[in-house]
Amino acid sequence: MKSWDWRRWTGVLGIAYVVIQVAALVLFLVAGNPPDFGDANKYASWINSNGGLFMGDAFLTNVATVVLLMQFTGIRAVIRGAGEDWEWAAALFFGAGLVTAAILIAGSAAEASAVFISGPGTDPTIVRAAWAGAWMALTFLYLPAAIAFGTAAYAVLRAAILPRWVGWLSAAAGVLDVVAALTIFGGTGNNGPVGLLPIILGATPVVVWFVAVSIVLLGRAPRIGQKAMPTGVG
Repeated sequence: MKSWDWRRWTGVLGIAYVVIQVAALVLFLVAGNPPDFGDANKYASWINSNGGLFMGDAFLTNVATVVLLMQFTGIRAVIRGAGEDWEWAAALFFGAGLVTAAILIAGSAAEASAVFISGPGTDPTIVRAAWAGAWMALTFLYLPAAIAFGTAAYAVLRAAILPRWVGWLSAAAGVLDVVAALTIFGGTGNNGPVGLLPIILGATPVVVWFVAVSIVLLGRAPRIGQKAMPTGVG
């Protein structure tokens, strides 16, 4: 059907990504607050006792990432639709998206690995270290995500490929993701990479952005602005 072109399928993929990723996040949150990070025995026991939830989180995150890659491809085409002079922005957006997806896969694999080795015969400090490595990686992913959002913001605001408010939303999401990445300096509590603050700062704008952009893409495609400025030069 002509009405269901690639733009609308990109919107559908965005909604699907949000649904799967939110389901993964719910599984993670159901496990509750972790014990003190300094107590390796209790921390490893918490990981082991909630192993099913964390395995589900890791698996769904990988499934969501596959969908995310397809949606990145669609949004790249939206940016590229502004003209040949916007190929650099489309490539930068997609490249940052690929790096984000790679870190998501690696981080969720490390999370699953921490659960896998968390049995009673494993040194608790090793389990805790594997877990910390996973969430350090999943915190660093907000930096390439910020590049993707920043590129989208620039393209939307300069080329009018989507409503202007999407550009400002993209800019806000990029800033919040940079702040989320800075939580690596927040220590081992809730304000650090193994806590809830980076998830709140980083995941919330991602969910809001993908829902908003998907809804826009499911609607009728707007005309590209005639006064679009492809570069910041000249």
